[in-house]
Amino acid sequence: MTLTKASFSMITGAPINVLDFGADPTGVADSLPAFNAAIASALDVSDPYRPVAGMIYVPRGTYFLNGTLTISAQVNIVGQGCGNFNLNSITKLRFPANTPGIVFTQLPTTAAASLLQDIAIVSDGNTTYNVNAHGVDLKTLVRLQNVVIDGFGGNGINVNTVGGNANRSEEHTSELQSRLHLVCRLLLEK
Repeated sequence: MTLTKASFSMITGAPINVLDFGADPTGVADSLPAFNAAIASALDVSDPYRPVAGMIYVPRGTYFLNGTLTISAQVNIVGQGCGNFNLNSITKLRFPANTPGIVFTQLPTTAAASLLQDIAIVSDGNTTYNVNAHGVDLKTLVRLQNVVIDGFGGNGINVNTVGGNANRSEEHTSELQSRLHLVCRLLLEK
């Protein structure tokens, strides 16, 4: 069961809100512990009222994550407003320079795909190419919808096809990464 800030009441199946775990939408304080706690709560199978598929809601704002966000279970992380690509009015996850952003680790082949939706993932900048500093590193199946990635020293999206079920995307990885980087860069320069 999730306590919602809107009504301060428990609502069965409501999404987990990162603000309820202390995330800072101003981007000043480190929100990584709050994100990890929200993910753990969404995956707590002992809670009969937890949201379906580990739904985590990230309201509009800039959240500084002082390290890599590693996700090792099927979760859906949904932000607010990335469809308009205005980086000042959306959910933005900001990472330090030369730090990988989000890593989706290997899931069982029977697990459903995770979801990352309506979020911008940005780095404080990298002056050189860093082979490990990807915006999103996919080692399993993940659906990306309305996601902007910018400023990382590695690939915007890296599909790690060593074993597991991410290898279904192997053929088009390079072309996809190139096109997405170009599209995102053009949209950010507007």
